[in-house]
Amino acid sequence: MQVPDNFGESIPETITATDPSGRFERTDILLGQGAFKRVYKAYDLENGVEVAWNQLTVENLNRRDAQQILSEIQILQSLRNENIINFYHSWIDVSEGKERIYFITELMTSGTLSSYVKRTKGAIKTRVIKQWCRQILNGLRYLHAKSPPIIHRDIKLENCFVNGNNGQVKIGDLGLATFKYRDHVSSVIGTPSFMAPELYDEKYNEKVDLYAFGMCVLEMVTREYPYSECTNPAQIFRKVTQGIKPAALGSIEDEEIRMFIEMCIDHNPETRPSSDELLDHPFLRIEESSPAVVGALVDMEEVGERERVRDRKIENGMTERIERGRDERVKERGRDRKSHKRSLSMPTMFMKNDQYLKMNGNSTMGMNNATMNSMNNSINSINTNSMVERRNRFNDNYSGTLFS
Repeated sequence: MQVPDNFGESIPETITATDPSGRFERTDILLGQGAFKRVYKAYDLENGVEVAWNQLTVENLNRRDAQQILSEIQILQSLRNENIINFYHSWIDVSEGKERIYFITELMTSGTLSSYVKRTKGAIKTRVIKQWCRQILNGLRYLHAKSPPIIHRDIKLENCFVNGNNGQVKIGDLGLATFKYRDHVSSVIGTPSFMAPELYDEKYNEKVDLYAFGMCVLEMVTREYPYSECTNPAQIFRKVTQGIKPAALGSIEDEEIRMFIEMCIDHNPETRPSSDELLDHPFLRIEESSPAVVGALVDMEEVGERERVRDRKIENGMTERIERGRDERVKERGRDRKSHKRSLSMPTMFMKNDQYLKMNGNSTMGMNNATMNSMNNSINSINTNSMVERRNRFNDNYSGTLFS
């Protein structure tokens, strides 16, 4: 998934589309895009909140298949679980000879587990990993317990979103989910590094989600994408079908964690545990004396504090640049620095030229229009640098992730 260069910038929004019901309005702000899907920022006019406008292109599908996908999405709208991102609305449209499926989902603005893993320093604490695992498994148990069972088919850290306020994790990107109407499903779809071997045989069930979950745990622990040693999907296919485990697994020194991952990515789906069995596994037990959720919140607060420190450095840098520019202008005019510090206080520095003139008259304490324009240009440059810094931070938060 590619993130646009202007992602995270505070730029003007334009309403470009409205859903058939008139409840949701789409902006021109692109949040993410993949091979078949684009995601835009949108608004829920009924509840007054931001939502995600998902646009799925199905050029290679006939109308019957497209309607089947829409029917499945409509059923997904009824799902309500604390660890599943909410679906709100969906519809289908045909324009310019292309069929598109649209659906509205909850917008998680704190990023994905993938982005969190990338921006944290040092090893992630085991109790945090356990809490993440329990939440993801709780969401999978809910999906697999439905009648008929729902198979996500694209579980990965990029599709698991986190709420930075409370450490809550939710499974998202359910656009590839399907229902198991029979004993098995036969379509091949997903992300190669997380696809179970039986999926390639086009005969699988909900156990493929537990295999993908195991690969997620591997990435949490090692910070490496599964099968990163491979250079193309064909190499991954050969290793997976031959039962060769990812190279990153050998780097895990904690035997308990390594055995837990190996159990999840068991080559044989018959012996691979279910979500219920994994939730009851001793590895995921949480000691009452030190709740994992508290640890998760503490760790996430550490990341937030680092970001606040970075913000303060940016603000300090802005103040220093303004001070230097002011002192240079004072020296050029041979004025007393002390008097100019009073007249050029921070509030007036951010006033527009005409506002400053209106407040101080035409004299402007010896500052002409050219000087004021120079100051405004300097401030605009500083603000631009701040926007770029914030954009880079947003890119880090959402890198590779909102959707694929």
